[in-house]
Amino acid sequence: AVDLEQLRLQGLRGDVSSKAERGRHFNCPKCGGAVQLRFDSSKSVSCPSCGSLIDMSGGIGGELRYAEQRRGVRPQIPLGSQGRLDGLPWQVVGFQRRQGREPGDDESFVWDEYLLYNAKAGFAFIVDSSDGWSMGRVTSGAPKVAKSGESATYMRQRYAKESAYRAETLYVEGEFYWRVQQDQVTSNVDYVNAGKKSSLAQETWRNETTWTHAQQIPAQTLAEAFGLKQLRTETTTVDQRVRKA
Repeated sequence: AVDLEQLRLQGLRGDVSSKAERGRHFNCPKCGGAVQLRFDSSKSVSCPSCGSLIDMSGGIGGELRYAEQRRGVRPQIPLGSQGRLDGLPWQVVGFQRRQGREPGDDESFVWDEYLLYNAKAGFAFIVDSSDGWSMGRVTSGAPKVAKSGESATYMRQRYAKESAYRAETLYVEGEFYWRVQQDQVTSNVDYVNAGKKSSLAQETWRNETTWTHAQQIPAQTLAEAFGLKQLRTETTTVDQRVRKA
C-alpha cells in the first residue's frame, strides 16, 4: 500500500469529484432535515439537525436505519475544523466518544477520537485519552504479534502489550467510511514502545481486525494547528446524558 501523494499523479479531476461529493444529500429518516454526504464510501453519518446516527451501509437508495442520540458531548476540536499537521492540511470530519473496561475491573475509562481527512493522504485519527493526545493512521500491513501475545513488532520496532479491554461507542458525530453504531462493542489490545511515545492499537469487531499506529503529539501543537486557544490534557468524565435513547 502507498499514499496517493507518493504516486505523483497529474491531471486529476479533483475539482470535479469534490463538487460531486458536495452535491450528494438526502433527508434524515428521523426529522426530515437535510443530510449532506462528502464521501462515496461513507457507511455512517449523523444528522446535523437532530443528531441521529444514520446507517448508510445500504446506500442512499436503501432503507435508512437510525439511532437517536442526545447531544451530550461537545468535541474540543469542532467538526469541520481545519488544521495543518505534518505539513498537510486536515479537516475534522468525524468524532466518537468511547468507553473501555478491562476484564475484572469495576472502573471504566473514556477517550475521544477525531477522524481527519486530507484529499491526497486519505484519513487519519486524533485521539484524546488520559495518556494525552496522539495522531495515528491505519497500518498498511498487520504488525507481527509474538506467540505469547505480550508484544508486537511493526516497522522493526517492538511494542509491549499494555492492556486488553472491551470498548463501547457512546456518542458519534460526523461522517465515517466504516459502519459506526451506537453501543457498538469491540475487543481492543494496546501496545506501547519503551518510551510510550508511539503505540499500536488492535481493534476487532465481528472477526474484522484493524491496526492503528500512533505518535504522541503535544496538546499545544494541536491547539495551534486548529486555531484554538488551548486543549484539555485529559478527557472529561462521560456526560450522563449520553446514552441510548
